[in-house]
Amino acid sequence: MQVDLNQQGLNETVIVLRAGARLLIAAEDLRRWRLRTPDGLPYTREGRTYFPLGALPGVQYRLDEARQTLAITTGPEAFIETVSTLPGSPASTAILPQPGVFLNYAVSIVDTEEFTTRSGLFDAGLFDVEEAGRAPSASAARLRG
Repeated sequence: MQVDLNQQGLNETVIVLRAGARLLIAAEDLRRWRLRTPDGLPYTREGRTYFPLGALPGVQYRLDEARQTLAITTGPEAFIETVSTLPGSPASTAILPQPGVFLNYAVSIVDTEEFTTRSGLFDAGLFDVEEAGRAPSASAARLRG
């Protein structure tokens, strides 16, 4: 069966087994695609180990039996972590978010012969470690425009 992962255009041909409504993928194919091997009991057939595709975290798939294609979509939680370093250099450590404060402002003064207009926009905020990785709120995004 021809398989594609996350619309990468892999179009690899692999053996996919079916056990009832479940699809089974070989462990070696999961490793090649850098996907985690799911928890649970593997299936063994003809000396190869297979895992249920639906056991991968966050996986969705579309099987087209007429074309013999399988399109798999999954999030980053299903992949094995990868760390790459240059030879001779230590692996860098992640920088943890820190609490902080911000102040944004915009001031405008328009002076003509007829009138003077003054306006300003001020936006201040404080965030802690738990909020540092979150997306801004709708009101903050609207103010930042």
